[in-house]
Amino acid sequence: MSENRAKKMLTRRSFITRAAAGVAGASTAAFMRLSTREAKASGPPGKWDREADVIVVGSGPTGLPAAVAAAENGARVLLLEQNSEVGGNGVINGGILSIGGGTRLQKLQGIEDSADLMFKDSSDYRIRENRRNDPRLLRAFCDYNLSTFNWLEGHGVRFQDNLFVFPGITGTSRYHLISWDKEGPGWLYEYGPSPSSGAGLILPLEAAARKKGVKILLNHRMTKLIREGCMAGRVLGVEVEVGGKELYCKARKGVILGTGSWKGNKWLRTLFDPRLTEDLVASGEPFVTADGSGILAGLEVGAALVSDRAIDWHLFHRMFGTRYYRFPTGSPLGAPGLGRTGQLSLKEVADLIIVNRSGRRYVNEALPEKPASFYDASLAQEDHVLWAVFDEAAVNRHGWNPRPPVVERDLAFSAPTIGGLAKLIGVPGDSLSETVRRYNTFVGRGEDPDFGKPKRYVRHRIETPPFYAVWMSIQVHDTTGGLATNPKSQVLDIYGNAISGLYAAGEAAGGLDKIGMARGIVLGRIAGENAAQ
Repeated sequence: MSENRAKKMLTRRSFITRAAAGVAGASTAAFMRLSTREAKASGPPGKWDREADVIVVGSGPTGLPAAVAAAENGARVLLLEQNSEVGGNGVINGGILSIGGGTRLQKLQGIEDSADLMFKDSSDYRIRENRRNDPRLLRAFCDYNLSTFNWLEGHGVRFQDNLFVFPGITGTSRYHLISWDKEGPGWLYEYGPSPSSGAGLILPLEAAARKKGVKILLNHRMTKLIREGCMAGRVLGVEVEVGGKELYCKARKGVILGTGSWKGNKWLRTLFDPRLTEDLVASGEPFVTADGSGILAGLEVGAALVSDRAIDWHLFHRMFGTRYYRFPTGSPLGAPGLGRTGQLSLKEVADLIIVNRSGRRYVNEALPEKPASFYDASLAQEDHVLWAVFDEAAVNRHGWNPRPPVVERDLAFSAPTIGGLAKLIGVPGDSLSETVRRYNTFVGRGEDPDFGKPKRYVRHRIETPPFYAVWMSIQVHDTTGGLATNPKSQVLDIYGNAISGLYAAGEAAGGLDKIGMARGIVLGRIAGENAAQ
């Protein structure tokens, strides 16, 4: 790639003009949009285009369980999905489901668990993630875990016999692996003896929903909730955009928001964390975008917004040589990236150096993803220009393939010299050369006086050509915080009152700092059962 092309790429990523005036302008624009929409939709339309007892918005790990549960409780259900495929982020994830309470597989492994033990574990004040869990929501979540696991198996979701153990995670094991062996839009993961994928959850539940008579409409994007009054009365239905036209869908009993989080909404996410600038890609993109549409729609009709973020470590992921998150080789959505599904182990990351746009190291590369100090340092770098630099010896040691289609063509480069590599990636050649030279002296001494990388990781010089640089992208991953809800998954207004006819669960709702699919599945099922009443 030419030097001009590299500079163009860096310019595209630049987002540093975040002065107070700019933020104020964005805030003003956002509230102007809300005011305009409020004036447009006061009360129900003159004519409804579709009707159902329950309308579910979103077909991911929250929406599908909600739809099936509502249908099982006698409701006629309409499910709206803005994408061209069902599943959302659920269909492309790794298929790890943290669910417990004494499941069949926990008993098979001799693991004792119960709803009370789950509640105790998630209420332990010594664990920082627990600090903002709403005890009422947590109690409902824990009480429904075991029956939800049995319910999933009853609908054809298959689990591996062995539970997954995250390195460094202690306590009661609850990580179940969903069996699936057909590669789809997402990667097939090898966490256990056989492949796993969230597709093994989504596709059986889609089949169950259709069997129960749920009407699934793809490419239907909800643009608004319709309430009797702008901020009063019950929620009557939704406005939907499809093919450039507006349709109005009436919900006789309730609307359930399973629309996901705000991580892909460039404005909304900066309200939670101003470091989440617009150059950062959200995991799941470009297959699906968590645009916060359900959260915004709820706010427009008077819902309250609640946070539950207690720590940041699960907010980010780092990927090497790809903009996107874990798509298989050859996918039109993006390259998988360097290493195992674009992510490198701590040992692998420690065996390279990461430099900023000045061509200098800025962090101990051996810092784990948890705690968040690695990301704190990385997000502080100018324009988030971050390059992983290594040599041919590292490629051979780890079996990396830093070439397309494993990595994206404009995010990975090689050259016979460090100076030549610097020119390709648009950083100062003298600076990068001095950085590599200095690091190599640390290897000879077995210490890193600049950033304190542990001695066991300061082992290999960067000296065997060709030399490589791959882009390290920081991705917005698991976000929490959303609409306030009660244990029945009813959405609450700013006074703590339930908004009649409106439900939310999963990442569209706040109150539980629980990452992963279980929150959506369990509370989505609760929402479906209650909305059908």
